[in-house]
Amino acid sequence: MKNVYMAIISKTNGASRPTLAQCFFDSKKKAIEWITNQHNLLAEDLYLLEGMNRILWSTSSTRERNQGHVSRKNHYDYIDSFAKYRVSTFSRHTFTATDEFAYRVYTFEIGKIQKNVECDYDFGDPVIDFDRVEQKLSKYKQHREEIRK
Repeated sequence: MKNVYMAIISKTNGASRPTLAQCFFDSKKKAIEWITNQHNLLAEDLYLLEGMNRILWSTSSTRERNQGHVSRKNHYDYIDSFAKYRVSTFSRHTFTATDEFAYRVYTFEIGKIQKNVECDYDFGDPVIDFDRVEQKLSKYKQHREEIRK
């Protein structure tokens, strides 16, 4: 019998566990390669989002910092900027640095009902391209400084 491999990425914290992505592969190697790549990109985006949030607050007005929230204009600029700089298509501006994701690859045998499905879930620590993130943060900081002028 032939196997099919289902790779799933889901957000794990909070009451619900929404699935961000689900893909089927005919090769376990391809499924693991895809999920490892997405793992790296999402980790990089979370790191980027955390840095952008620091920049947003450091470049906001004293009034905004005292009130504890930024203006609607600055908030939407932040969202638009993240959409421009992110590397993963699964990233959203609502993510926070404390978000966690589950990465799984399930193995199914075609034409057979299975009670216990084989599952791989350990793909190691993500690899973040810090140079790429720092370049994007630098651009975002420059963008924020231009807005403040």
